[in-house]
Amino acid sequence: MGDLLFFFFSKYSNGEEMAKKELMFELLKHSWLLIILSILLLLLLSSRRRRNLPPGPWQLPILGNIHQLDPLAHRSLLHLAEKHGPLMHLQLGRIPAIIVSSPDIASEILKTLDLAFSSRPSLPPSAVKFWYGGRLAKYDEHWRQVTKLCMLEIFSMRRVQSFRRVREDEVDVLIQTIRQSSSSLVNLSKMFVFITNNITSREVFGKRFTYDGECNWSPDHDIFKEIIQLLSEFTAKHLLPSLEWLRKNSSFKEKLEKSFERMDQLFEREIERHCSNGDGDDSGERDFLSVLLKHHVDPNLGFSFTRDDIKAIMQMIFFGGSDTTSSILEWGISELIKNPRVMKKAQDEVRGVVGNKGKVEESDLQQLQYLKLVINETLRLHPPAPLLIPRECREECNVQGYKIPVGTMVIVNAWAIMRDPKLWENPEDFIPERFNGVAINYRGQDFQFIPFGAGRRICPGMQLGIAVVEITLANVLYHFNWELPAGTDMDMTESLAVILHKKSPLILKATPRIALG
Repeated sequence: MGDLLFFFFSKYSNGEEMAKKELMFELLKHSWLLIILSILLLLLLSSRRRRNLPPGPWQLPILGNIHQLDPLAHRSLLHLAEKHGPLMHLQLGRIPAIIVSSPDIASEILKTLDLAFSSRPSLPPSAVKFWYGGRLAKYDEHWRQVTKLCMLEIFSMRRVQSFRRVREDEVDVLIQTIRQSSSSLVNLSKMFVFITNNITSREVFGKRFTYDGECNWSPDHDIFKEIIQLLSEFTAKHLLPSLEWLRKNSSFKEKLEKSFERMDQLFEREIERHCSNGDGDDSGERDFLSVLLKHHVDPNLGFSFTRDDIKAIMQMIFFGGSDTTSSILEWGISELIKNPRVMKKAQDEVRGVVGNKGKVEESDLQQLQYLKLVINETLRLHPPAPLLIPRECREECNVQGYKIPVGTMVIVNAWAIMRDPKLWENPEDFIPERFNGVAINYRGQDFQFIPFGAGRRICPGMQLGIAVVEITLANVLYHFNWELPAGTDMDMTESLAVILHKKSPLILKATPRIALG
């Protein structure tokens, strides 16, 4: 067809007398292709109309619309939505999906029709073991009971506040590690991963990943890093049934099994350690595993709470806590480096509030109002999960006049919503002041700003993550002046592997402001 169009425009446009006859001859030669394409188009359009699905782009056999997505799916989905609308239907391999790119439709799905969209997408057989049976993906009575238990015992504000000392201790270790570094250049991307993993490990297991007094690598860090990478690869293979042969004939399945075994052995080791120690302390500082094990053996609990449930919850906390929190810190500092005015204003505030006390404590955070605006603006521009975590339609329902079939995957493009120029003035600019005096927050009630989602499936641990972000960012700004290494520019290129990170590590020059001690 490309040759045919070239032929037509190159000859007919030049006014050659025989061009029309030659064009008709070429059309006859290619008529079989035109007929087939026309029939396919009519079938696709009539099928979409019969099923009353939302509008969407052309689909290819087997692939559907996957060929139209690039690795930065949040961006390519926005480009498609600009053509086909804020409620768009795609076929992702074998999985039907709707893509939501407006706050009104997000509110309808995550609030009005929340119950109908409260399940996670069905897991393929090869992933059921990895997710400990996938019981917490399905919305049912068991999920409701486990979620209620976690909200009361794990993610409550009382529990978040009980780990204040843990967060302050780990931030102290981070600051000392940066001070004692043999080089003034600091890889903050790595440092943020180490500190968030250590905090999460102390909250879950009651102990650090790394040795006392160190904020650096340990083998346990790599377990979760490897699994996140494999999950991204697994998702692509799951969407396309035609790639099942690749999954069977490659080393992918073996890698997944080995990673699962390493993670499961870590969980089993910690469960056995806790069981042998008794862990009878009822204070607010008990780690999560101790709390979960107490309920595991409680005969009056009222529902089945298995060992696999406990491990699935620990897995969720590590995946949903460490990587997302380090991503927010990484993007926050990157934006401050890019915007010296904002950096100065944030540092002036924290240094003015804390004075010569020597470090920022959590009791100081309520006074750091501009710092909170900086974090909000970071979440708006760089939400850790730009497409949120997909949901699945449990029952046929009507959205914006369109029929959504059971089993349809629902993807909310929070990244697109939070950069919509109809909702935000100068949406691509980093302007923390836009949140000043505005009653908008990230807790799931304001659908133009939903970095952690909304409804029944909102991120349950967001307050744990924000507490880490606030104390870490405040101390990093208080203790050091930061700048790019000589001759370099800030690279803001994104890399999406479940969580949105910078493609290149954040390496900055640190100049201590306050002498040690």
